[in-house]
Amino acid sequence: MFFSEELLLKRESGYGLLWLAATIGAKAPFKKIHKKSILSADITNLCKLVKDPEEYLALRLSSNLLVGVARVHYA
Repeated sequence: MFFSEELLLKRESGYGLLWLAATIGAKAPFKKIHKKSILSADITNLCKLVKDPEEYLALRLSSNLLVGVARVHYA
């Protein structure tokens, strides 16, 4: 694995919100993303975070995070 799981767990990093937005399905029994966290997300900072990560990220994780950015922007 090219990344630490702790990277997704940091609240201030923003990776967790993007990962949840990308991986939560439409048929999930409960939604874990609050509207407040989506509305307070800064799309430009999230894009910069994925573009220039602090640590190396796997290509699959990077693509999932970009899907998360698109879903947060759409919501």
